[in-house]
Formats: sequence, C-alpha cells, structure tokens
Amino acid sequence: MVNLTHDYDSAEYVQLTKTWNTDPTAYLSRYYTLHYKRVDKARDPLRCHVYVRQSPNKICVLGIHEQDIINRVHSIHMNRDLIGQNVKLHTILCTLKDKEDKEIGVMCAEMDGKLLELNTRLDSPEGPLLLQSHFMDTAHIAIILPKSDDTSVQLKYYLTEEEYKESEDKSKTNHLLD
Repeated sequence: MVNLTHDYDSAEYVQLTKTWNTDPTAYLSRYYTLHYKRVDKARDPLRCHVYVRQSPNKICVLGIHEQDIINRVHSIHMNRDLIGQNVKLHTILCTLKDKEDKEIGVMCAEMDGKLLELNTRLDSPEGPLLLQSHFMDTAHIAIILPKSDDTSVQLKYYLTEEEYKESEDKSKTNHLLD
C-alpha cells in the first residue's frame, strides 16, 4: 500500500483559508478581482458608488459600496425589464428608497454590456435587510457580461482593491490632519 499523505501539504491551504471563517467574502478573492468606482456626487448626488467583482471569464458582479445609503434603505426597486438587454454606463438598474418612500439612491450599470441578471431577492420586503448584512457578497445588485473582454478598457475608471485601500488611507489621514 502506498502512503499518499506525503504528496499533499495542507499547510499551504491552511494559510490560504485561515480567514474564511471570520470574513465571509475572503474566499471570493481567490476567484474574482475586486474593483471600485466612485461616482461624481456633485454631478449626480443619487448615483451610488459601486464595487465590481470580475471573474476570469470577465463577467462582472456589481454591488453598492456606500454604507451610509445602504443603512437607510427601506425598499429596493429593480428594473427587471432590463434583464437580457444591453446596458450602458448610465443605465439605472435599481432605485433605493427610505422609510418615507423618498428616493435616496440609484445604482447604474457603470459599464457597457449585457445585463445577465438582477438580484431579485433584493426586490422584496427582506431585501433591505439582506443588502445591509451582505452587500459585498449575496446582496450584489447585478451580473453583467461586459461589452469588452479587455479589463483595462471595461474597468478603466475603476480602482483596483489596492488602489482603493490606499485612497481610503489617504482620506483618513487627511481627515485627521484637518
């Protein structure tokens, strides 16, 4: 009988998965690259900042990355008629409303491509709670097949995860100096 335990070193995988129990989105970095886009709030105050998780086949999973809006959402209206259609940068995928039924945000496609899916679980009474508790994973807004396979073209106006973290650190430092 051959002992195969010497051919498998679990130490590499223990290191790789050590944060998976404490951070429910940690495993996603193994399969997706993460990008962020800050929108011009002076130009369009209702438009939400977004994140995109791009898979190796270039399909993009989009979500809202703006905690102060997410915390105030009471209802979400998905534009279901867009599923299967081509979308553009400014195409509104969903509208976010507060307790007074006032529009507090919109999520735009932020890229050209074909809208494959809207997360219709969010378009329910439980949707806002799901968004508030899982906005970086299961509460994504949409899945889009980009028009371009070239990431440098499709995500030209997005920050990589590292660039985003650096800009956040700079922003925090500037606030401390003010």
